Amino acid sequence: AAAGEAAAYSHLGHMYAQGMGVEQDNATALEFFRKGAAKGHAPSQNGLGYMYMQGYGVAQSHSKALQLFQKAAERGNAEAQFNLGAMHIAGLGVRKAHDKALHHFTLSAHQGHTLALYNLGQMHLNGLGTAASCPVAVQFLKAVAERGPWGSMLMEAHDGLLGGREEAPLQLYASLAEGGYEVAQSNVAFLLDEHYMASPDSQVVGLSGEALAQRAFSFYKAAAAQGNVAAELRLGDYLYYGHGVPVDFEGAAHHYRVAAESRDAQASFDLAYMYTHGLGLPSDVHLAERHYDQAMDASADAYLPVQLALLELRLVAWWQAHTGRSDSPVLAARRLLAATR
Repeated sequence: AAAGEAAAYSHLGHMYAQGMGVEQDNATALEFFRKGAAKGHAPSQNGLGYMYMQGYGVAQSHSKALQLFQKAAERGNAEAQFNLGAMHIAGLGVRKAHDKALHHFTLSAHQGHTLALYNLGQMHLNGLGTAASCPVAVQFLKAVAERGPWGSMLMEAHDGLLGGREEAPLQLYASLAEGGYEVAQSNVAFLLDEHYMASPDSQVVGLSGEALAQRAFSFYKAAAAQGNVAAELRLGDYLYYGHGVPVDFEGAAHHYRVAAESRDAQASFDLAYMYTHGLGLPSDVHLAERHYDQAMDASADAYLPVQLALLELRLVAWWQAHTGRSDSPVLAARRLLAATR
């Protein structure tokens, strides 16, 4: 602060305003906030705005608070964006406007502001400034809930993996996953999946073989139910290849479609392949080509695989045109093999 550092003014302002390590003193807090704000420092502007909003050490002025919050918010300060939302939802210094409150809370939430996330959840739940939506509200409130102290268990599991351990981190992830923690659900599913693919007959957390695959599938299913796109993709793979579950092409196509709708290139590619060969879906050359195009749009890395797949698609189209069949050689061969068993 002695060197005129704006951030130092802000820190000192907060310390005196809250009595952290020093005797609480609003006048001194205001002095430091004003010095920082004069240098255009957003946290200082926000701090000064809060003092005016609450009337701490100064005559309460919602109009001055609003001006200061706006300046800080324009510089991307999440706390100021939240405070603007609070003023609009309460009608402090401005006309009450739920839509504007929603806008400012959203900007703040994008930077991880916990109270902004909570307020957005409540607004979507109750239809304030937006159409009421329980699913959207749940996503915001879930993000708040996952910031609880149990987050340290997630870090403990992560650190255990980095330290070369496997069983203890898996058990930690599993306990969090059972509590509905989506990150833990996807992590434990991935670890079990990885073990199954690399060494299906060796045990991990007391599971091996198909039982291991079934457990991974159940965790992927839980994660997918909470919107995890990667989990949707793996559910499709498990159903397509029959890992731990019976082969189900229609079920696989459903999960690939859900993932493809979120612009997952691999899911679009897999769905196109299934349309090409009529696996779980009617063979449709045009829809196959459309999904191959979507795969390329979603990822530049898909270009070469798609070009090769399009060659195969043209062969299937030629085969259908010359045989009068509506399936593909692959599906025809599958049916022939099934009939001879």
